[in-house]
Amino acid sequence: MLTLPRGTSVQPEATTVFQVLEGRVRYDLGCSMLLAAGEVVVHRRPWLPGSPAARLEALEDARLLALRERHVADLVRRQPDEAGRLLAALARHSEAVAEAACERALMDSRRRLMRTLLRLCERHGAPDSEVGGVRLSLTQRDLADLTGCCRETVSGIMSELARAGIVSSSRGMVRMDRQRIVEALDHAD
Repeated sequence: MLTLPRGTSVQPEATTVFQVLEGRVRYDLGCSMLLAAGEVVVHRRPWLPGSPAARLEALEDARLLALRERHVADLVRRQPDEAGRLLAALARHSEAVAEAACERALMDSRRRLMRTLLRLCERHGAPDSEVGGVRLSLTQRDLADLTGCCRETVSGIMSELARAGIVSSSRGMVRMDRQRIVEALDHAD
C-alpha cells in the first residue's frame, strides 16, 4: 500500500503495478497519464541508459496498491477474485494506451485535444452550473502531456474553442460544455 498526500511524488524503481484506490495521480514517463480510483498503470524499469525517470504525483490525497512483479503471482494464488479485478483493470488500461497511440498517429491536434477533454470529462469532471457542463482541474501543460502536443499548440486550440464558447480556462481549471464538444467533433468528420 502506498499513501501519497496531495502534491507529493515518488519515483518508482522496480517493475510495479499501481492501482489507484482513492484520489487522483499523474504518472509521468515522458508523457503523462491521469489516473483516478480503480485505474491501473504498469511501471516498467527503463532498460535504456538515459531513459527518463518515471514519477508518480498525487494531484489530491491518494492511496494506491503497489504490486511488484514478484507479488503478482502471490496475489493470483491467494486472492484470485482480487487478481481478476486487477487483470480487468489492466486490460482496460492496455486498451486506453492502444487508443491513445492510434489517436496520436492518425488525428490532428485539435481533434485529439477535444477527444481527450471528453474522456477526462467523463472520468474526472465535476458538474459546473456556470457553463451547464463540467469542470476539470487541469493545466495546459497537463493537456499537452495527455495529447502529445506542445503547450503552445494546446493554448492555441483552447483559445479557438473558447472563442466558439465551447470551453473556458483559467489558472488550472477548465470548464467545458460536453455537448458542444461532441457536436464540434461530429462536424470535424
